[in-house]
Amino acid sequence: MREISADEFFEREEVGKIIEDLKVNLGRLERNGMKKAKRTLKKLIEKYNLPKRVLGYEAVYQPPFGFTLKNSLIPTEDVLVDILIEKEAERLREKYKEELIQIIPLMLSLYKTKNGWDVHGATNHIAEIIARKEYGIEIPEKEEKWVEFLNEDGGALYLASWRAVNKMFSPLFAGRLPAEIEGEEKYSEKEKGKKRKFGAPLLIGTLLAGAAGLSIYLDASYSAIDLPLINKKLPGLINAIKAEKIQSSTGMDWNKAVDLALHTDNFDFISELFGKKTDFSKTIEIYKQLDGNRDPNVLSLLKFFLKDKKISADEINSVSYYARVRDDLIPKDLFPFWPLEERSKLGYQFCTQLLSDGKITEEEKKVAEIMLNFERPMVAVRGIEKGIILDPYRDHDNDGFPTITELLRGSNPLNPLETPNTNRSELYAITINGEVGGYYNSSLQSILSFQYLLLKYGIPKDHIVTFANQRCDVEHLKDIDPLATTDFFRKEFLPEIKGHLLKNYPLRIDYLDENCTRSNFIREVERIFPLADNNDVIFIFYDGHGGGFVLPVTNDVIGSYDTAQIFKSVPREGKLILYYEGCGAEVYVKSLKEEMIKQNVSLRGFVGIASVSSDEDSVGVFSYLFLSKLRDGCSIKDAIPTEYTYSEAKIRRHPVVYLGEDNYEWLKYYNPFNG
Repeated sequence: MREISADEFFEREEVGKIIEDLKVNLGRLERNGMKKAKRTLKKLIEKYNLPKRVLGYEAVYQPPFGFTLKNSLIPTEDVLVDILIEKEAERLREKYKEELIQIIPLMLSLYKTKNGWDVHGATNHIAEIIARKEYGIEIPEKEEKWVEFLNEDGGALYLASWRAVNKMFSPLFAGRLPAEIEGEEKYSEKEKGKKRKFGAPLLIGTLLAGAAGLSIYLDASYSAIDLPLINKKLPGLINAIKAEKIQSSTGMDWNKAVDLALHTDNFDFISELFGKKTDFSKTIEIYKQLDGNRDPNVLSLLKFFLKDKKISADEINSVSYYARVRDDLIPKDLFPFWPLEERSKLGYQFCTQLLSDGKITEEEKKVAEIMLNFERPMVAVRGIEKGIILDPYRDHDNDGFPTITELLRGSNPLNPLETPNTNRSELYAITINGEVGGYYNSSLQSILSFQYLLLKYGIPKDHIVTFANQRCDVEHLKDIDPLATTDFFRKEFLPEIKGHLLKNYPLRIDYLDENCTRSNFIREVERIFPLADNNDVIFIFYDGHGGGFVLPVTNDVIGSYDTAQIFKSVPREGKLILYYEGCGAEVYVKSLKEEMIKQNVSLRGFVGIASVSSDEDSVGVFSYLFLSKLRDGCSIKDAIPTEYTYSEAKIRRHPVVYLGEDNYEWLKYYNPFNG
């Protein structure tokens, strides 16, 4: 039988019979393989006495010039496969029609060029996504692999996806939007009557006929897409395309882009296409403005904004507060204690507080400006952590003055010892490491962690004195750095303090090893005590062996009798908090109070804190527990539990507190890190 043209071929009644007789779709092609399907088709061609070849177009790959087309006689089985592909394309078109209508404007904005729109690139891109989502097939990255790919099963599936998209995009070649977007049911009466006529190409020929001379868009980044994530989380193509737009505009990690896309609605893509600002474009703009690839909390901020799927004017205004808190509030010399993630977390807290009711009032703006311009910035930092802007008329420190009054007058609204009627409340600290170094020195790490937190929250360096030793009296451990290994309890309770305390942070030891002497301790007490007036606090923080202030390098122990004598010799106006971590800690604290009474030493403002009771040993866990609670904003009183455990055996320990003579209501509200 003679070869016939494509037009003649499709007019043959037998073609319809073959399709009916074959009863296969691309699912069968995928299961049985293209070659097996073609063998079946060949038998049917013989059965119905059809020509073996049909005149059509064939695409030929000629490196390095790409694909060219030529008239050729095409095997009839390829023509029939083409019909099956078209049927699958119709199914996909119907399935994704609504999503494709919404996607087109966004894709065109993504593929906008100086000379117009890269419609081919957009078509191929969406087809890839449909093929991946619908069939889970992998698309080749290199152009020369496409000839082989398109003649395999995956190629037929991809081609069906491509045709489904191309049907929607084809009007754009003529410079108009598809009828569905324009609101027309048909393009014209002339087009209404047109029927599709197949050019009977090879699988590759149909794909490339309209794209000859253009390179196929292949985005290698899509090879890394988490397909199960898309199938489980994305309701359809729209979010996949939005995620792609976010990723291409910002460089955001793909999974984060998907996460952000899921928090957005089906934005006004037409406005996007014509460059108008939409909530979607605002989202990308804010992410880039705040350098979201560097700052991990920007994504959380945007998700907070998009709870209602929109970004309001107040939310846009809050972005400047976020940036000011993150970049400008904390003094630059404290940045070693405030890595970007912590500063941005603070900015996030401030924004969410300002927008707690969905808007920012004029009064909230005034309070925000007062806080961000406060003379003592770390007071503002603690204010953000405590959320004082949520209720500025509350008396947060129980000193008789509402927060707003104290802020306006420049006094600390979180320190019960400081009011508008007093001078500034200061903190002075003496820290002592009373343990011999070993594989690691737990008490040394404890007192340096206390110094870290004091400096982090703005206590001046000259208000802090540290006595410590790094030496070890165990012969085979003498050369080991006691800070090289992080203490287990520090990892658990203060994980933000990472690595070597002296090498990683600007901490210091004032009296090291042989200089940890009784005379130097007395010298510092004599220097510091007179500096503190009646609304200041002197904090002596000891962590080490029990029995007194143990200075192990010099084998000098300052017992309770000696300590009381030293306190008696130096006038003291400020309040005195003595924290003691060591075995049987209560013995020392209790006997110190008794000695102070015997020697007529003032107990006004005295607070003695023992980590364990008299008959209990201590392993140093309480210091980290205590410091972590203070860091989290607890008062001194609330940071001391009635009991605690520290091992899998749930061995219980019981801290004890001894007070002096006066009213200690202030302990319910005082925190040394509040300034």
